[in-house]
Amino acid sequence: MSERHFFDRTYRDDPIAILGQWRDEAAVTHVVTPAGTPTALVTRYADVRTLLMDKSLSMNGEQDRARIQGQSPQELPKDLVDSDPPDHTRLRRIVAGAFTPASLQAFKPRIKEIVRDTLAPLHPGGQADLVSQVATPLPIAVIADFLGFPRPSAAEVKRLSDVLFLDGVPPAEVSSSIAQITQIVSREIAAKRRQTGNDLLSDLIEAREHRQTLSEAELLSMTTLMLIAAFQNVTHALSSGMQQLLSNPEQLALLRARPDLAPQAIQEILRHASPGLFSTRRFPTTPVTVQETVIAPGESLLLSLASANHDPLAFTEPDRFDITRNEAQHLSYGHGIHYCLGAALANIELEIAIVELISRFPRLRLADDGHDLVWLNSYKSRGLQNLNVCL
Repeated sequence: MSERHFFDRTYRDDPIAILGQWRDEAAVTHVVTPAGTPTALVTRYADVRTLLMDKSLSMNGEQDRARIQGQSPQELPKDLVDSDPPDHTRLRRIVAGAFTPASLQAFKPRIKEIVRDTLAPLHPGGQADLVSQVATPLPIAVIADFLGFPRPSAAEVKRLSDVLFLDGVPPAEVSSSIAQITQIVSREIAAKRRQTGNDLLSDLIEAREHRQTLSEAELLSMTTLMLIAAFQNVTHALSSGMQQLLSNPEQLALLRARPDLAPQAIQEILRHASPGLFSTRRFPTTPVTVQETVIAPGESLLLSLASANHDPLAFTEPDRFDITRNEAQHLSYGHGIHYCLGAALANIELEIAIVELISRFPRLRLADDGHDLVWLNSYKSRGLQNLNVCL
């Protein structure tokens, strides 16, 4: 195994470049996370894709996560991310119906309304911060309406959940945020029980109370997961995607001229920007060999989705942003049984938002040539704190 590395300031300034260096040096790199957890990191596309499907890798790291965050495992009920089959299969089946193509197609007009309402306060010739004014409120409104969760409560969950993705947050603050999120979600579940409707949260309550296919802890955890996952990924992909388009005027011009390229453009944004730099940690149940390196049972294993998405063995000129790219499938949504359930919803949301932005504001450009960009202080998420533009 190669030399030990740390996620330091150099890494945060350009994680894709640092991960690329590690990928070139070795198939497995021994790293220590900001929380002090030693982890085996896999960075090459072929290895990452294979391990994402490896059934000998467990997702159930509750004990490890609890130790890192200074919590008891009881605070951390299992959800789709943390569970293995057969629990994972059961949980995914319960919510899968809401994410069918027919269901998402029916919800598409509502997403268009939300996008237009979000952009309504912005006017040509003005200025805006696309992170705070578009990329943050948009996914809050979409997932709130999709789930059947009040928007103000969803916005509060978003605010509280932000600290879960930042480095250097004291464990007590993390625990406090989780406790407050739990309180909010529990309150809204109780309210929904009193007046159910035609929405996903009502379906989950039905699964809990009448079909007995969901425990109370799982109901709480599933609801929380769908909220938080929808916030983070879409916010970062939308803001980073717009930054890439505005930094590559020829690609922006091509997309304006050919809006039919929007689906490909979204996939290239997800590949190039890779908002989630890593998969959720996995834990081998049997020895796992990666290019002659053996990772023992119980060790922590981290798969770099971002590094895999920039592997030159999988993508031609991987650091070039090209919305016409048609190569290997990016891994930003994962792969295998844990492939992101909300991927199709996120794709629709991103496509509608970006097409509407560039068509509504034909003179859209970065303010100050984009020199004022500030990235989140997070080793695992790649997201902008701001994206100031001239409309």
